[in-house]
Amino acid sequence: MIIPFELNGKTFEIKAYNTAQEKELLLLSSFGVDDIDKVLDLLDFHDYEDLTEDEKKVILYRFREISLGDEIDIKFTCDNCGQGNDAVLEANSFAIPGKRNDPDIKKLHRPFKEDDMQDYVDFDVDELDIDEYESLKQRIIDNQTSISFIKPARCLKCGTQKNFNLGSPKYIIEIMSDDSLMTLYKSYNYLIFFGQYSKTDIDSMYPFERSIFIGLLNKTKEDLAK
Repeated sequence: MIIPFELNGKTFEIKAYNTAQEKELLLLSSFGVDDIDKVLDLLDFHDYEDLTEDEKKVILYRFREISLGDEIDIKFTCDNCGQGNDAVLEANSFAIPGKRNDPDIKKLHRPFKEDDMQDYVDFDVDELDIDEYESLKQRIIDNQTSISFIKPARCLKCGTQKNFNLGSPKYIIEIMSDDSLMTLYKSYNYLIFFGQYSKTDIDSMYPFERSIFIGLLNKTKEDLAK
């Protein structure tokens, strides 16, 4: 399953990872690896040399979205009232389009720096007067896509908002699977013993597909037991 994905004017092909790759991701996480490039290589995504670190993180979340889903279950204690909460964060829409889309302004894959203004336009910036220069600088900023990994959740008791930063590489790698290594191997055992699947069959399943098969198998067992 290959899904086209556009980010900052570039289109990438994102392919859902399978159970075998998910297991390798769990191994990387268990050893504390937080190298995003290693993860992208594992997912057979190699077109990342010109991407910023934040863009790479967005792409990893896109991999997760089409392989597992875009929801992350979290537990937190409200800083205001002390209430314990269960919440769901949507792990998508991290890229925020610019306020403008002027055709004469280039959209570059890096944070804006005033020293690099010439890179964003095809005319000579040095020929502008001060007012024109300041106006152009603001236009360039307004045309660039920004990325934010901050996601809010509200306390169910008092409504106080708490913000969560989902941008840590270590955290992103950890949530590339909803399983631990132990629960994943339990899934292997269950599907092989009760479903008569082979290990090769399971390795080739997408994570969401594996969950569907386990759910159907549970339902079949319940129906047969009636």
